[in-house]
Amino acid sequence: MPWARSSPLLNKRWIKTGLLALAALLVLLPLLRSKRGSLKACPTKGEIPPVHLLLPITKDAAVKTPKFCRALLGAIMTGYDPIIMNWDVELPPELDKLFQAKHLQFPENDLVFLVDALDVWLQLPPADVARRFLEYGKDVLVGAERHCVPNSWPSHECQGAPQSPLPIGLWEPHMKHVEKVEHSPTPRHANSGTVLGRAGKMEVLFRRLAEIIGDPKYPHPGAFNTLLVHGDLGVDYYSRLFWNSASDESSLIWLNTLVHPDSHLCGHSGPRNYTVSGGLESFSPGDPIPWHMLPSVGHNQLTGQIPAALHFNAIATKNLLQDLWGKPWYSTARFQPFVRQRVRGLKVKGVKPNGDWHELDVESTCANHLPGLWPEA
Repeated sequence: MPWARSSPLLNKRWIKTGLLALAALLVLLPLLRSKRGSLKACPTKGEIPPVHLLLPITKDAAVKTPKFCRALLGAIMTGYDPIIMNWDVELPPELDKLFQAKHLQFPENDLVFLVDALDVWLQLPPADVARRFLEYGKDVLVGAERHCVPNSWPSHECQGAPQSPLPIGLWEPHMKHVEKVEHSPTPRHANSGTVLGRAGKMEVLFRRLAEIIGDPKYPHPGAFNTLLVHGDLGVDYYSRLFWNSASDESSLIWLNTLVHPDSHLCGHSGPRNYTVSGGLESFSPGDPIPWHMLPSVGHNQLTGQIPAALHFNAIATKNLLQDLWGKPWYSTARFQPFVRQRVRGLKVKGVKPNGDWHELDVESTCANHLPGLWPEA
């Protein structure tokens, strides 16, 4: 019988996919049932706000390693038009994301997506980020993590953080090592490496951050936990938008997927044909993700989600930036011709300290790193 001759590897893959789907359903049920945190109906195309991606990085920091070029490549290949901030300036670390914000005068209801420019890989296009943002009904969202650093664990900023709706104990069986830092059982503290919000509200947030950072008691990242306990922002408990590697590296797995991860929510359609045929010429460089060619994307196996952004934020997991490069679809040899075609002659925008705009040529900026961006076939 045909089913009796099926491949054990294929069976395991389908079992893993099924378990991920079940995990996603179980984890999202409380959110679907809760009035306070309920997922909103899928917005129409006209209701989806534009997303402006900001990458704060100085030129000196960008050219030292391949990290920036890899992050930039991921942003481009997932459909963003990134804006580079702080390229020609040197600033104290605690001000790198606040400087120049006053020059970025976006419409107040547009979304501003601010991410660390060296250790965040994007996976989903802007429209998906906007849809998922609208699900939460918040004005500003940041990534969630279990650690509360750099704040003091007994402080109000740590102990007063809202509780996560995720089941307590979900993480513990998956931990590979004993935690040396006090932490919450589930992610509920703010991480400043991924920030997404309405432009008008983000402007208010930055002013509030500047006030907090002016107090020497608050190092820059710690100010976000202060804002969290005061209700000035929310966190993405489910990793639908952001996944942080700190104390969570073992939850990330890589799977090839045929259809858009939110196809069941927003009417996305994908081919039902499981035979991949044709070459890269079958889709245009403007297509953000070639779902029909089974791209590899990172999954959070504990929440069952494909996060829009992967943030490798823990010092202990920085090696993942090197070890996992070759996993995202745009870093594979298979898509190398498509990627090179997309970046050839491409220029991205940058903003200067005085508010003037300039352009960066991707190829020349990453000339020393492009040859090493893809593993050999």
